[in-house]
Amino acid sequence: MRSVHQLFLLAFGCFSCILILSATGYTAEESTEAAPTATADDAGYLLRFKFEPNQKVSYKVTYEMTHTTRKGKTTETVSNLSTTMKHYLVKEVSEQGNGTLVSFIDSIKMKVQQR
Repeated sequence: MRSVHQLFLLAFGCFSCILILSATGYTAEESTEAAPTATADDAGYLLRFKFEPNQKVSYKVTYEMTHTTRKGKTTETVSNLSTTMKHYLVKEVSEQGNGTLVSFIDSIKMKVQQR
């Protein structure tokens, strides 16, 4: 019988393999709504992307999680840490400023620790 930890690793490992092998294209939907205009009286900021064709944007995602499983008197704690390097390419930009993006996963480093 497999432990909860082994089943988690099996499921998460398969999911990660799928992510590594895939590059997914995303298309922004055309919008007819205008975004609200920021004024000097506003307490916040209105942030927007300004896409440019052939633009490459790289970023890093860090995910850290610890979970504890209890069954009867048995307790198992598992910690996971993954660091993913990603980037997207802007394929085209519409007149309204919506971009068609292609997303890539460049690398994933994963660490799992059972206590």
